[in-house]
Amino acid sequence: MNFCRKLEQIASSSTKTLKNTPHLNNDFINLLKNSNSKKALMREYTNHKLYSENSGYYSDKNKNPIGRLETPLNFREMRGLSDYSYELNVKYPKSTWMTCPELLRPYFGYALGNYLEKSNKIIKDILNERRNKDANSPMLSKDTNKNIKIVEIGCGMGGAIDSVLEYLRKFSIKDYREIEYVGFELNPCMAEFTKDLLKKNHPSLFENGQVIVLNQSLFDLGNEVLEDENVIVLAINYFNSTPHDKLFLAKDFDRVLSNELKRIPQLGSINRLKDKKEIGKALHTHFKEFLVSFLQRNKGIIKETQVELTDTEILSENFNSNLNFLYENSSNEKVNLNNKNDNNKNNKNYLFKQTYEDLQDEKIIDFYTNYIIPQEIKAFILGEQFYNLERARQKKSEDWFIKSFKGFYEKYNNENKIWIPTLAPEFFAKVEALFPNKNLLIFDFDVLPSKIFNCDYKGKNAPVVYSIIENSLKTKTYDTIFESWETSGLPVNVYFPVDFGNLQLLNKIITGKDCTLNKFNYFMNEYSVNEWCESKSGFNPLIDTHHNTTFMLSLI
Repeated sequence: MNFCRKLEQIASSSTKTLKNTPHLNNDFINLLKNSNSKKALMREYTNHKLYSENSGYYSDKNKNPIGRLETPLNFREMRGLSDYSYELNVKYPKSTWMTCPELLRPYFGYALGNYLEKSNKIIKDILNERRNKDANSPMLSKDTNKNIKIVEIGCGMGGAIDSVLEYLRKFSIKDYREIEYVGFELNPCMAEFTKDLLKKNHPSLFENGQVIVLNQSLFDLGNEVLEDENVIVLAINYFNSTPHDKLFLAKDFDRVLSNELKRIPQLGSINRLKDKKEIGKALHTHFKEFLVSFLQRNKGIIKETQVELTDTEILSENFNSNLNFLYENSSNEKVNLNNKNDNNKNNKNYLFKQTYEDLQDEKIIDFYTNYIIPQEIKAFILGEQFYNLERARQKKSEDWFIKSFKGFYEKYNNENKIWIPTLAPEFFAKVEALFPNKNLLIFDFDVLPSKIFNCDYKGKNAPVVYSIIENSLKTKTYDTIFESWETSGLPVNVYFPVDFGNLQLLNKIITGKDCTLNKFNYFMNEYSVNEWCESKSGFNPLIDTHHNTTFMLSLI
């Protein structure tokens, strides 16, 4: 049985929950109603906003939330940036947004294809060398790991994989004929679109069962381990659409934490550990135990944000278009949140408020532990030489505009609050459990222009809360995280920037493996070709745009 069929069989025997992250209840309203406190953590609410079956931004069964250009842009015929901007304005699909693989189709995927081809060659060379040293190893049979195997988490409209396959067909036909691909996509409309796209453009691969698209979540899969497979896991624009929690830090938090960290005892057993994964986990556990005791000694110094159901009203159908939400600019922000129900003429309007309670959620504590680990300990976990090289390269590759942009947001958008992707550890743990011989390619935005004045979601790593106006390219941003379809009359997206430094450390702690961070232009300089899409003036969108994005790549 080939890799694709094997994974499809595992998926078909699993319960289909369509959750982007585990342990979250997609029926948020009933979750609150059935709770004695009528409260739930912020990650439950953001999961509801993104993936609720009735009103989630990515759960509409009849609409693609991600757009696609009818034909790719002809960059070579453009004079420069002005032509690029004009073409985007004319051809950009209305009422939606596009991911980078779609916007720069097919050349973004060509660069990925080049990277994957070179990486697979390196992997095969390493395996051949190991095979020569240990010919009897069951992990190194002649039939193992000979082809490229890809698992994509959130394949969207298929722009990335379709372009990767096109690249391999043009430049590495053997890899193209042998490739195996499984894409996971929660939105049924997009999953069907990608399936039809691959069937049309790559019919032989589709008929042979070498490319498969599943309308399921990675977390639907059981615990079967595919340890004899070298798999490349793609997660493109995945983490910016995952549930987040918001923490509130006391004004003297940094001072108190700094003083107490100076007195934390060293971990005596660390010298006896040799395995990288064991060292990372031991140090993480050590600082997590410190954080738990720190919270006990300093009550209220970190608070978790909870969403509380306060009341329910019935709104008439005509009232929706003129609804004004209620907002109080204090630690408790009250807003209207409507539960969309197309079968009823009257909609229920749910009133919520944010409240801050002393931090006690174990998953938040586990994730936030990474933020309190001192820099010298992070360097030790990652490897001091590697850590210094990474910091120097990132500093060199980040342009002045992004540095200024980040500095501005750090100054005005902090407010002693921070947003965290609390369940990211479970992503890395799940991928590691299924594919222990995997290589990661993660791509996302590392900074976004979030609202910084008169809004209730300010903080470090704050999201953009916005809608795209119907039949338009214009967007509308909101003052509240609780803005809904009914209050605005538009689908509302909550879109987060990604703290890649934290993900890099997290992956090292959970898997024991190294990942390097590459800014967009750094990666494209390495794996793209200027002739692909350089304009007549020398402007190249693969080099000169998307400076607020980062690739996180496994070191092979």
